[in-house]
Amino acid sequence: MARHKLPLLCVISLNGGWTADPERNKPGRDLGYTRYDKMAEALGCYAEYVEEPEDIRPALQRAWKKVEEGMVGFVNVKTTTVPEPPPCAFPAAKPEQPPPR
Repeated sequence: MARHKLPLLCVISLNGGWTADPERNKPGRDLGYTRYDKMAEALGCYAEYVEEPEDIRPALQRAWKKVEEGMVGFVNVKTTTVPEPPPCAFPAAKPEQPPPR
């Protein structure tokens, strides 16, 4: 990608392993938190490593600017292996009202 100067944005969800295995039962599942961004940078890409959710958008915006300049943008986002609930509460659903007669 970088060698051919393809304008491409790559985003990695770095969850420390491979496969959909939340119970962590599959052998070889745990790969650790590899700094793929460093590898991409060594190959000539614009690369960033993100650990905090609020830093994702700014990193994507910076990477996209590089893509517009003709570079490969690479954002390595550290995530978890287990989905977490959103940080906001949803209002309780109201029971459906029967149609008026």
